[in-house]
Amino acid sequence: MLKSIRRWKYLLLGLLLAGLGTAWPRLTHPTPAQPLAFPHALHLRAGLHCTDCHRYAAESASAGLPSVRECALCHARLRTQTPLVRKALAYAQRGIEIPWRRVYRYPASAHLRFPHNMHIAAGFACSTCHGDMRGVTTARLWKPLNMGVCITCHRQYGAKTECQNCHD
Repeated sequence: MLKSIRRWKYLLLGLLLAGLGTAWPRLTHPTPAQPLAFPHALHLRAGLHCTDCHRYAAESASAGLPSVRECALCHARLRTQTPLVRKALAYAQRGIEIPWRRVYRYPASAHLRFPHNMHIAAGFACSTCHGDMRGVTTARLWKPLNMGVCITCHRQYGAKTECQNCHD
């Protein structure tokens, strides 16, 4: 009887730890609330690609975000009466950038550079790290990006793992 109670305790502890392990990235880096619920899925279904808006991703380390003026250029005639587009156009009319909040970030103490352009040039799709955005409205933390995840991927694909390749 005592052995079966111990087994249940260990089983419950294991289940708790497994659940915490999958929830940990969202608990430690919760997805921030955005000023607008940007419909990634809608834009992708319309035929846009990630780099149409995050256009620096293929050219530089930073993926970048489009300016509100770029949003206004596309939406000068498209879907102008939807509440979301009206909110975006209001930012543009006031000359204020939309205050997007970063979803993926590294602590400054990591002295880390993540070269988006090198990963795109190597053939990796944005969804490798950011998930399939075709079913998502606002961006969310899909995969915890930490040293363990990065090193595992680098080893899997035979990429360099020396510290200076990613850290200043």
